[in-house]
Amino acid sequence: AVRHAVRARDWDLVGEMVTTVAAMRAVTAERHAFAALLAEIPVTALSSTAELRACSVVKRFIARDYAGMAQDVAQARVMLGEREPAARQPTELLIELGDMALARVQGDMPAVIATARGLLDRLPRTGAGVLPAAAQYEAPALSNLGLALLWSARAGEAEPCLLAAESASRDAGVELPLLNTL
Repeated sequence: AVRHAVRARDWDLVGEMVTTVAAMRAVTAERHAFAALLAEIPVTALSSTAELRACSVVKRFIARDYAGMAQDVAQARVMLGEREPAARQPTELLIELGDMALARVQGDMPAVIATARGLLDRLPRTGAGVLPAAAQYEAPALSNLGLALLWSARAGEAEPCLLAAESASRDAGVELPLLNTL
């Protein structure tokens, strides 16, 4: 469906679809094909809405361009600032996943733990009508939380998170969090 929206050059629809249903393709075996699809979004469009800026976050995550990703996270957050809370939620959660990935790359385990716990707290309160992919977001949050706890010498707390992450990753069909967890 994202491909059809890209082909139709319906950039608002692309942004909405990525932030609500498709972003987790970035942590599957199809991530490079997904990045190629996102690369078709014109640079001018990427800076037009928070959702499209979040598309750039996903694209840069796949490319491991963490400096550019950090800039996109910050810009998307500013763009969301004026919206009602309910309208911000899908993009905000995706941005928080970006925050978590950036904290992990920087080796900031307390930030990974805090962000992952925040996501896991918010996801059950996010209805499927607002964020159809909410269940998929659980896998990377649990995986990163478990690993950050493990790296923080808190193995007893890490084990249940890692076991839950393994199950959530398999259920959601997201391979990278699964590999990260094993």
